[in-house]
Amino acid sequence: MQSIDLNVFQASKFLFKKVGLSESTQIDLEIILGSGLDGVSEILTSKHEISFQSIPHFPKLSVSEHLGQFVFGKLEDQYICIIQGRLHYYEGHDMQTVSLPVRILGVLGIKNLIVANAVGALNKRFNPGDFVLIKDRDGLFLPSPSHWL
Repeated sequence: MQSIDLNVFQASKFLFKKVGLSESTQIDLEIILGSGLDGVSEILTSKHEISFQSIPHFPKLSVSEHLGQFVFGKLEDQYICIIQGRLHYYEGHDMQTVSLPVRILGVLGIKNLIVANAVGALNKRFNPGDFVLIKDRDGLFLPSPSHWL
């Protein structure tokens, strides 16, 4: 079993306390939103929004289109966490930092993850707004974040 980095542990404890959850609370789903999808969080009830800036050890975002917050809430009887914004390798972050939100939520016990993003493609049959399922990515220049997960 991989050890938990102290920064990840402290950030996850902060989130639980800020949202008022007990450690036994089951968060059913995590959704990391891509650009333009921030409105998805409107479907949640009993929402708690927590800015990245308020979370210990969390780096600043440099993509202005990203809100940069965790949104915890309910959808019917399911407890969900939505992340609005993300850290990018092209912003100069290493992969340990890029994977930080997922590692924090892993400590919180989340088992299901959906990641949405704006994706480019060479397939001319794809149109803007189409849903695609990415099974893998070409790692031609990016180091794999799997070491940190």
